[in-house]
Amino acid sequence: MKKLSTLMILGIILHFGAIAQEVIDTSKTLIVDKNQEAEILYNKGVASFKSNNYKEALQFFEDALKFKPEFDKALLNRGITKAELQDYEGAIADYSKAIQVNAQISPSVYFYRGFAKVYKNEYHEANEDFKIAITKGYTEPNVFYYQGVCLFEQKKYGEAIEAYTKAIDRKSTYAYAYNDRGSSKRQMENYDEAIADYTKAIEADPKLALAYNNRGSVKRKQKKYKEAIADYDEAIKIQPDFVIALNNRGTAKLESGDFNGAVKDFSSALNLKRDYAYAYNNLGLALFQLKEYENSLKAYNKAIELNKNFANAYYNRGATLEMMRRFEDACKDWQRAADLGIKSASAHILDYK
Repeated sequence: MKKLSTLMILGIILHFGAIAQEVIDTSKTLIVDKNQEAEILYNKGVASFKSNNYKEALQFFEDALKFKPEFDKALLNRGITKAELQDYEGAIADYSKAIQVNAQISPSVYFYRGFAKVYKNEYHEANEDFKIAITKGYTEPNVFYYQGVCLFEQKKYGEAIEAYTKAIDRKSTYAYAYNDRGSSKRQMENYDEAIADYTKAIEADPKLALAYNNRGSVKRKQKKYKEAIADYDEAIKIQPDFVIALNNRGTAKLESGDFNGAVKDFSSALNLKRDYAYAYNNLGLALFQLKEYENSLKAYNKAIELNKNFANAYYNRGATLEMMRRFEDACKDWQRAADLGIKSASAHILDYK
């Protein structure tokens, strides 16, 4: 029997939850005089925004700008409102216009613009805005946290750790910063330090399911399966629909020899997310170990149906087909796996040739 390939598991999870974006300069509305229609409309927009009525707020800010096209506060707050409505391109345009209109505008605008760019996966550009915000005096913990996110996504893990540390220095209970610093350390294979950071994240926020999941994944790498499963249990208890934690717990069970338990977890994950190709691949592995080759084949077929370039699924399906004595089909799958980058697949083909 050929050795199966490495399990395909989703590992690190970064926090991309919305920050508390507040409208700038709205602790009180603007004082207006006669013939100040723009200011009146602006105040209405502020009130609507505070009531979470973003579409109405957007209309008020747009109406205000019709009267006063270079009204910097209206531009800024229209941008923030667009960001709440997930129109990040429009938000960036408004922030840029507000900066152009008022060079002395609050440095937080650069943070907001960078934040919108994070959501567009423009990590280098976002980080440049964060640098400007910091230089101009915006040094809130979140600007350093999102700097870390950008650096992590650019695989600059050492620099990401420095940014997360600055966020933590300014907010000692910043759970997401501890979590993501742990993820950076994990990428650098500093597993004990990663676990320490995930633990600090949990201490700061005992309901942070992803920190339990991530700590479990590091413990699984260390082959501490019982401890890893306990962490996944806690993550799932907090968030029952956490499909990645279900998949990862199934993987820990699979690697520790609990094949039936693994099948249950992968199946539960798939009940929640029917298009989860990784879970189908892992289900196939568990069923393979139980010698349920027909069902294993079905699981791999589904994984490949969802992802035509899923190299590991082709490789693993080849092993299942081999056990079913369908050698020609097995070789076809191994050839496809080899074409997709799994070098060891070629050796299996040569064995049969």
